Parts: sequence; C-alpha cells; structure tokens
Amino acid sequence: MAKELYVTTQANLAQAHLKLARYDQAIQCCSLALAVDPGHVKSLFRRASARLLDPSANDDVTAIETDLNRVVELAPEEKGAVEQKRAELAELRRRHDARQKALFSRMMGGGA
Repeated sequence: MAKELYVTTQANLAQAHLKLARYDQAIQCCSLALAVDPGHVKSLFRRASARLLDPSANDDVTAIETDLNRVVELAPEEKGAVEQKRAELAELRRRHDARQKALFSRMMGGGA
C-alpha cells in the first residue's frame, strides 16, 4: 500500500511539474516512481512527454521511444495517445537530424 501511494504521488507530482513546464523535475519524479513500479503506465507516458518537451532531454530519442513502446505493451488501449507522441517524436527527429547535418556541414567547411 505504501509503495502504491508513493508511486501515485510521484506520478501526480510529475503531472504538476509538466503543467508548470518544469520538465526536468517531471522526468525525475517519473523515474522515481518507475524505480518502484517499472510498469506504471502514467509515469512512463509522462516521462516520455516531459522528455519530448525538455530541450536538454529530447536528444535522447531512444529513451522516449522505449517509454512509449512500453506504454503500448502494458496498455494497448493507450495506443492513440502514444501515436500522437510518436508523431511529435518524428518531428523532433527531423529537427535533430537537420541540426546534425548542418553541424557536420560546418565542420567539413561547407557552411558559415
């Protein structure tokens, strides 16, 4: 019972941090909840959401994708919400790839 309360509290704190655009804190709360209950769907989904929104964390597309895949595995009924996040992830990847390409081009002397 105490573990369930802890996990629920951390997931709720994560949601509050998301609403306040405190993405790093939301990620931390979700990770704490998931350390106790690795299959907590809300924490997985919220951590992926926070990572998508946090510029310092959204380069880790593998971690985002892993959380989203786990959500679908544990709760197939959430597939619609996950697909929306996957669309956001695809856009993030496109922007990330464009930045990497521009950086590489500059390194090779192809741009200013």
